[in-house]
Amino acid sequence: MPSLLLLIALTAPLAAQDASSGAAPASEIMGADSTTIEVAAPGIPAVLSQGAVSPALGLAEWSFLSGQADKARGDALPAVIARIDLFTLEYPQLREAADAQWLLAKLSLRAGDDASAMTALARILHEHPDSNHAQEARALFLELGREALSRKLLRSAQSLAFPKTTKGSEADRMAGLVTALGKSRAAAFFSKSALELARRFRERFPNDAGMPAIVEAAAKLEEAAQRYPAAELDYREITSVFPDSRQAPNAYLGIARILSRPHSWAWRIFHGDAFHQDCAKAVSALDDLIRKYPERKDLTLTALEQEASLFGRRLGQYQSAIDTDGKIADLFPGSPAGLSALKDAADLAHGELKDYALEVQLRRRIVDGYPAPDAPAQLIKIAKVEKDNLGDPTKAMEVCEEVADKYPRTNSARAARRMIRQLASSKSKGAGGDARGPADAKP
Repeated sequence: MPSLLLLIALTAPLAAQDASSGAAPASEIMGADSTTIEVAAPGIPAVLSQGAVSPALGLAEWSFLSGQADKARGDALPAVIARIDLFTLEYPQLREAADAQWLLAKLSLRAGDDASAMTALARILHEHPDSNHAQEARALFLELGREALSRKLLRSAQSLAFPKTTKGSEADRMAGLVTALGKSRAAAFFSKSALELARRFRERFPNDAGMPAIVEAAAKLEEAAQRYPAAELDYREITSVFPDSRQAPNAYLGIARILSRPHSWAWRIFHGDAFHQDCAKAVSALDDLIRKYPERKDLTLTALEQEASLFGRRLGQYQSAIDTDGKIADLFPGSPAGLSALKDAADLAHGELKDYALEVQLRRRIVDGYPAPDAPAQLIKIAKVEKDNLGDPTKAMEVCEEVADKYPRTNSARAARRMIRQLASSKSKGAGGDARGPADAKP
């Protein structure tokens, strides 16, 4: 009978636990030394989504790996590096994670991979700023940078050793490093290790609000490494998956930049049709940007300028280029961008279309909308077109007189007065020849 009562007493709590809707806390299952963090996302391993982490297991892993690192030589070195790198992903909350990053940097140096070593050091500074390795990590990062990078790239990379912020969550700090690597002028140097870091961020924090910035950083890193199809894919992911993000408008510019990137003449000879098709797709991406984000006037200007350049320099559609320049002048009157657009349009009308009447019309827009020194210089060009291309010396003289009257103290006025004397001299010689008549001609 006592055994039966004991069995009933043990069975009741277990039945109640089975009937409850929630699972037992991880600390009860794994022991008092366990730390419970948010539950893994569906389809993502717990360690990748920061699920339940056992410090005891992590310390055992670290003890094993640090011992193996001392022995690693030759062919074994890449395997040990990969395993320690995974440890930093599995146990980011442990104090030993900074030690692992430091060891990872040392092993990467031993393997001759300066970029991965510097990335590991930057991770210490961004993700573990309070660790014992922070100061020596910064010193070694700068030392390696001086050896591996040019002076210009080193200036850009130095900011990675001095994070703007060391606060916030682990995701925030990791995202800050990835985006900083993507924006750096040394992005091509860091591309391999930084892209791996971006991939891991996406695995560990799939629902993080900073995901569009991570994808943009990955796109810039791919672009810097000249992996253009992968970069275009990342930019297009932003426009499709994160259309309301701050990164979406710039992603359209990235797509256009990749599609219209320069190619060698030899390549363009054999792939001319494909190149023109890509440039046309680039124009389409810029049109999408203008249509979807009309409030972004700065990006509208950039998009229109790039469209005009593509029409004029890549596609040979000079009238479309002139029309686009005209849109810029209409949207941004009196601005330097409007002035530059009208000058480009006038030059295309003169050099490519040979439409001198259109050229005069465009240069008149500059005269009417912009003060000296642009107005008098454009009037001189108009006078030359009237004289040399349109064959109207009378109109040319009127334009020169306009310059001399309105802008008397300018270099253009002096040029105008010289042209007036030349035109007057030519006219008097012509008149004299006509007045002499046949009777005065020499036999």
